[in-house]
Amino acid sequence: MKNAALENLRHDRDALVQELERSGAKIIGAKVLCPWHEDRNPSGSIFKGEDGAWRFKCFACQVSGDVFDLQARRESRDVADVLGDMAGNVGNPSSWPVAAEKPRVLTFPSLAAFKAHTWRGKTLEAVYEYTHPQSGAIELLVARYCKDSGGKDFYQLRPCAAGAGFEMLAPEKPWPIYNRARLAGADVVVVVEGEKCVEALHGVGLVATTSPGGAGKAAYADWRPLAGKSVYLWPDNDDPGRKHMADAAAVLEKLAPAPRLYLVEPEREYPIEPKWDAADFIEALGERPPEEKRRFVEDLLKTARPLGASGELRQVLEKTFSGQWRDIALPWPAISRLSRPLLPESITILAGGPGATKSFLLLQAAIHWHKAGVPFAVYLLEESRSFHLARVLALESGESRLLDDGWLRQNPDCARALFEEHQPFLDAFGKCIWTPGDGVSLEYPALAKWVDDRAANGIRVIGIDPLTMAECGRMKPWEAAAVFMQRTKRALATYGASAVLVSHPTKLGQGRELADLAGGAAFSRFASTVLWLDRFEEKTGQVIRADGAAQTAIWNRTVRIVKTRNGRGTGVRVALFFDPHTLRSAEKGVMVQGREHTKTKGMEL
Repeated sequence: MKNAALENLRHDRDALVQELERSGAKIIGAKVLCPWHEDRNPSGSIFKGEDGAWRFKCFACQVSGDVFDLQARRESRDVADVLGDMAGNVGNPSSWPVAAEKPRVLTFPSLAAFKAHTWRGKTLEAVYEYTHPQSGAIELLVARYCKDSGGKDFYQLRPCAAGAGFEMLAPEKPWPIYNRARLAGADVVVVVEGEKCVEALHGVGLVATTSPGGAGKAAYADWRPLAGKSVYLWPDNDDPGRKHMADAAAVLEKLAPAPRLYLVEPEREYPIEPKWDAADFIEALGERPPEEKRRFVEDLLKTARPLGASGELRQVLEKTFSGQWRDIALPWPAISRLSRPLLPESITILAGGPGATKSFLLLQAAIHWHKAGVPFAVYLLEESRSFHLARVLALESGESRLLDDGWLRQNPDCARALFEEHQPFLDAFGKCIWTPGDGVSLEYPALAKWVDDRAANGIRVIGIDPLTMAECGRMKPWEAAAVFMQRTKRALATYGASAVLVSHPTKLGQGRELADLAGGAAFSRFASTVLWLDRFEEKTGQVIRADGAAQTAIWNRTVRIVKTRNGRGTGVRVALFFDPHTLRSAEKGVMVQGREHTKTKGMEL
């Protein structure tokens, strides 16, 4: 049976508004700046459900619920606990005023009273005190509980505004960071996730700190005590942990004076387990004396890589020196040198009208990468895997008639022989091809996740053909394209991969400019390179070869470098000859007519 007083609160808009404001939301009419992610434009809204209850929903981070759901989220508790504690601590629920008064926040007269309080199915493990560095007054309490059902819960409390005791609310933002008294005299500080890790490092004689709330809350903390120090960021060994430290680094970089930032990566030095944190690392050192454990940790800190603006450049330089950061070559040397389209983090768009043989060009490049040992993956949004493997067989064998049904029926023995000769290659290459039959949706968010998954698994070059087949779902086309390109760019930057996206001109696009690309401004804005493939009847003219010599050549395709951030060839056209018998395109040289000729003068081709 529903509790009438609780239902009255669920039907009270003011109660929901007050709870949102406690969580840090800014409310503008029915629109809400969501407090659970960095929200510059209102992403959330307040609405009344069919059952009469008022609810909140953020359409960016998907946080949603009624007043009690939001209170549970703010206090890091289960909804059942929130409801049970209200009924058990506020008195007789039937006596609550129906709408004018708000739910009472749990309060405790002292720290000892809080520690003595029992919660169903939970055991108190530790209470961490965030104290003022000068006065020693407690500004925040973080309680760590072990749940009987498994896992942990964390509660935050702050001093009561009216006097002694504590109330179960987080303090006003920005939140204090842990252990500020020790931080004041330290030149070197380790930032970890969680107070338990701070205490573990203190146990071996190192100064550490953390922000309250765990992963995703770094931006809510006041990191100013770390200004000007050497700061080592030690993430938990999982994706949320690494993201949390990246968020902390973004805030720390803006301090004045800026701290010197380093990222600790124990997984590069030791075979640590997934999700391990600093406390797990120290515990794994066993019964060694604290001094010896400290030497282990200090040796690990020496391997940390620098972050910040200069750290990012140093990382790129070191990867370049080692060959880890390098451009992946296309089968066409001049196009590669002039545009460098496959440097890490780069998105290349290959555009062209129908019949320009873009797909054959992409498959030829993929065969080249496969033979060079470059990990690649292509998602071919049209037709089946066997359709594309037939094209791969024709390209690899140089026999275009394998795509002719009539020829196949008349020459089965020849076709079988070619198939058997290249079957091992097809089996290996086919593992790198995805098609809609593999269960990946054609909507932009699913494609972005596919790219992220491939990059996370070590794929160096990722292709989608044609991107114009992607579906927008409920989003507007330009919004869907922008979100896809942003997510793709982020995935490539995170894992050092690059992408090739096949596209088409707009229906009205007659030129070969960025504005003629289908998909709107997002494609041209986020792309590092745009290559435009055109088809012609056979033409003859002067080209410049890779050795700098001019010669007369025959071509029937051109690639115009419409845009390149990585090379010097913007505006240059490169002549190709597409052989209809082998389906391969051979590069003939850089065209020298008109504007293209002037742009190639003095260039190293």
